[in-house]
Amino acid sequence: MQIQALPTSIVSFFHRITYAGTEGIDNPSDRQSVVIINIFSLFSSITVLSIGAYFLTITQAPRFTIPMLIEGFTFLSVIWFNKNRKYTTANLLLFSIHSVAAFYWPVTLGDAMPFEIIYAFLFILLICGSCFIYRKNKTRIICLCITVTLLILLQVNFYFKLITPMPIAPQSTYIMRWSTTIAMLCLIAMIMFGYIRRIDKLIAELNSSNNTLNNILLNKETFLQETYHELRTPLNGIYGIAQLMLSERADFKSAEKTEWVDDLFQAADTARNIVNNVLDHSKLEAGKLDTISLEPTILNEVLKQATSLVSYLAGYQKLEIKLTVDDRVPFQIMTDKLMLTKILNNLLSNAVKFGIPGGLIELRTHLHQQKIFFYIRNQGLIGKDKLANIFEPFVAERHARFEGTGIGLYITKALVELLGGKIKVENTEHEFTTEFSFYIPLQLPPQTEVPAGQLSAPSANYQGLKVVVIDDDSLSLKVLKSQLSRLGVTPILTKDGESALEIMKTEIPAAVISDIHTGKMGGREVCEYMRGLDEYKHIPIIIISGDAFKETYDELMEMGANEFITKPFSFKQLDTALSKYLSPVT
Repeated sequence: MQIQALPTSIVSFFHRITYAGTEGIDNPSDRQSVVIINIFSLFSSITVLSIGAYFLTITQAPRFTIPMLIEGFTFLSVIWFNKNRKYTTANLLLFSIHSVAAFYWPVTLGDAMPFEIIYAFLFILLICGSCFIYRKNKTRIICLCITVTLLILLQVNFYFKLITPMPIAPQSTYIMRWSTTIAMLCLIAMIMFGYIRRIDKLIAELNSSNNTLNNILLNKETFLQETYHELRTPLNGIYGIAQLMLSERADFKSAEKTEWVDDLFQAADTARNIVNNVLDHSKLEAGKLDTISLEPTILNEVLKQATSLVSYLAGYQKLEIKLTVDDRVPFQIMTDKLMLTKILNNLLSNAVKFGIPGGLIELRTHLHQQKIFFYIRNQGLIGKDKLANIFEPFVAERHARFEGTGIGLYITKALVELLGGKIKVENTEHEFTTEFSFYIPLQLPPQTEVPAGQLSAPSANYQGLKVVVIDDDSLSLKVLKSQLSRLGVTPILTKDGESALEIMKTEIPAAVISDIHTGKMGGREVCEYMRGLDEYKHIPIIIISGDAFKETYDELMEMGANEFITKPFSFKQLDTALSKYLSPVT
């Protein structure tokens, strides 16, 4: 039993030595440093005393024996200082012992210690080892200076022979040379092994932190995606009703009710912009807003649509919007239409928010050196304290009537740069105006023909045309029914794709408007089914959904959808989409 207990006792003894002084240290990094110093001191002591005992058979000179014993047992005192929580003293003592030994033994043993190993020892052990053990830069610099001084002193002694080495027989010199080389290589290997372990640990911690962060971002994105999808549907109803009431505000006899309608529309429009901006910001954080889809785009149409979308707000503020298009700008360009529309909408909305009531907002284009420049100017100045970092996230001017998240311009800048352009802002104090300007590279499509019906005027009369509407949200159906009826369209309302396709067997509609998520058969399945049958291939499909992610947009367009409108949508968007595919009654 005693023989079996012996290995356990040895392990317990070494464990007590290596962890001496670590009790009560909460910081893992500080605790590890104490353990490393204890292990290194113990290993150094064993190495010095073991090799020294062998060298005693070669020479018993006091010049060798006494320093060897002092060095070996002084290493053990380092552990004693750590055990008594005198960590600074232990650190300095360990470094001092190695520094003195690195100078004393080479000049004492002469050729019995190779200078190349000494230099490697000084560099790796004293310089790298000090950086490995010590945390403060001041301590590391001191160690570096001492090491450089020792190297200089050793070189001076080597060339001028200021200290005469001990006389050692050639055969003994050879044996001592190999022994000291192996011992120093072991010490160097110990340091390198410690470095490798720490690097591996840091990499593992970094990978773990990265995985945790990715999971957090993924959970955050999923949460935002689901939450804002759920928000978009009721918000779409509120926004739609606000637009319907706004279009009939002239019929209201009470000035107070008219003001309520204006406020309702403004609040709904602000909420819509905040939802869109928060989602775009989450995409930027997740690195998913980094791809563009170039397509032939009629620029004039995008510009008119953008100014039309903010016309309600501009009218409310009694602002005039003026659009000026450079005649040299090509009629059709290649760009990401969705991104360009977002950029213009954000900048125009910003101009309306902070424009002076009764003032002018200008949107101009200009062609120069194969770049299309866009200028959005409004009357009013941005504070100088905000101007320098206006494109940073969560930086926003405050307004008495309008509040925002402060991420709209940050997202706008990111979108412009994705399109290969740059954006800037300038105040012109003597004119009391602020102008945002950006450019995108000019790219022409392979063919510049205009698709048939693409330029039809919005808000046309489609009397007698029937459109199937698929949405499982009752409020959304009511809003769409009201808007389509105002255009003369006869809406056929259904709550799922199966019912819609059943109706289409006996009545072919002029178009289909569908949400994505509508029971068992949603917008995806409707697109796939209709594009697979010859009798339905010609029918335009307009997707209106709260799924605002680009991958969803790309997926539906590939499946055969003609248009994708994100909830909450403006009536202008629906008017423009219908005008591309329906022939108005003249």
